Amino acid sequence: MDLIATFRILLGLSVLALPCTGAAAQDKPATPDKVAELMQTVEQLKSEIAALKAENATLKQKLAEQATTRPTTSPATHTSFELGPTAKLGAYQYRTPEGWTHQGVKNNPLGALYRSPDKAGVILVVVRPKGAAPMEAQVKYGQNIVQKLREDFLRNKTEVVAAPATVPDPRFYLKVHERIKVKEKVADQTHIYLAPGRDMIELSVITTAEASDQVVSTQKLAEEVLLSFAPAGK
Repeated sequence: MDLIATFRILLGLSVLALPCTGAAAQDKPATPDKVAELMQTVEQLKSEIAALKAENATLKQKLAEQATTRPTTSPATHTSFELGPTAKLGAYQYRTPEGWTHQGVKNNPLGALYRSPDKAGVILVVVRPKGAAPMEAQVKYGQNIVQKLREDFLRNKTEVVAAPATVPDPRFYLKVHERIKVKEKVADQTHIYLAPGRDMIELSVITTAEASDQVVSTQKLAEEVLLSFAPAGK
């Protein structure tokens, strides 16, 4: 029962409690002053009810505004990642992504796959012994990779949001970036190539995270993983 209903009952009780002025009370006729006093009491109660109605309406409005402006909670997301323990892949050792789940690559002992705790990011790294290409073939190598990616997307009927394109980065032999649709989500994907000596180390990182800072953090982690590769034992 709200305040208005309560005061309506009180008003009703007050009216019932008023001395009767009809035939049943003919032995005690009400004086004009008494009637005026009772009417004044009734009007005062009506005024108080009106004030309570206005106060109640204001309170409801404030509660409605608070409900619409209250920030909604969202699932926790990882906006920063770190390098973890050292692992070995072929003739190389490297730092693994901290907290990510490791999984081997089928039929390839020189590959490793890592999945982020929230399942939004995946890092795949593969060592290709004697797979390095000369620096003078860098441009052509990049063109071939981009062309192959486009053909793969076309063959698999993958919806492309941003076409594959090379990204200048002097730290790596080659870097290619694209955005595609994966199960109704936009996936940000980057392929990075490092050529230490005569070998080629390829890393692909993909994330379906919606937050831009998480996408950047995932890409940064992947780059740090690749840059941590060094000959085992050194």
